[in-house]
Amino acid sequence: MKKLFLSFLSLAFTITSYSQLPELIYYQFENSPGVINYASAPVGLNPATITGQTVGTGGFLGSNGLIGLGTPSANNNVNTGWNTRINGSFTLAFWVNNSGPGTTLYYIFGDGGASNFRCFTNGVAGANNWMLRGAGLPDLLVSGGASSGGKMIHAVYDASSGTYTSYIDGVQNTQVTVPTTPNQTGTGLTIGGYNNSSGLSGMIDEFRWYNRALTQTEITATYDIDLNFSGNCTKCIYKSQC
Repeated sequence: MKKLFLSFLSLAFTITSYSQLPELIYYQFENSPGVINYASAPVGLNPATITGQTVGTGGFLGSNGLIGLGTPSANNNVNTGWNTRINGSFTLAFWVNNSGPGTTLYYIFGDGGASNFRCFTNGVAGANNWMLRGAGLPDLLVSGGASSGGKMIHAVYDASSGTYTSYIDGVQNTQVTVPTTPNQTGTGLTIGGYNNSSGLSGMIDEFRWYNRALTQTEITATYDIDLNFSGNCTKCIYKSQC
């Protein structure tokens, strides 16, 4: 009985640690015109404001998501109200679908003030791929991350190991070495677009920004679940507590 009890406590601790909310940003795009930030220590506007773009069905786990038009970002974006701060480890995660290959570069988030930190597909990234560029970090390719079908993308910068790693649906994709820790403060992070470049074409959902480097174990355990305990309980990890 004692062993069983200790095993239960160990499992409960594991689930709790895996289900920790992102510290800075957690957008689920369930409502408009405001986007609620469900992070544990939310930054920026709460709610963030949507301009031009809309929220609709077909998102992560059958929920709503942000629908992009592929038009200039200046009038089509989500204004987070947060000046991107990158000076140590972090993890970015987002679910995307129907981005579309072609010659047009589509940007899905960015902050021009943070040494032009942005994420895009096509162009130098190549068709069906994402590339994260800027912020004093080397280019990080997410090979196949923009191909058809919904995918959960993670980008993890680990300052202690000096690595920058991408994942698709919990599986490591690419990794590059970071020789020097960046120190960047932006002028305003936008989701669904970047500066006045062509913005999101398709859908983005479940945008998460942690102020630490997630482990492979944490990514594997959380890439396909809803972390918002008070949200849709048919999808959250704590179903028994809903």
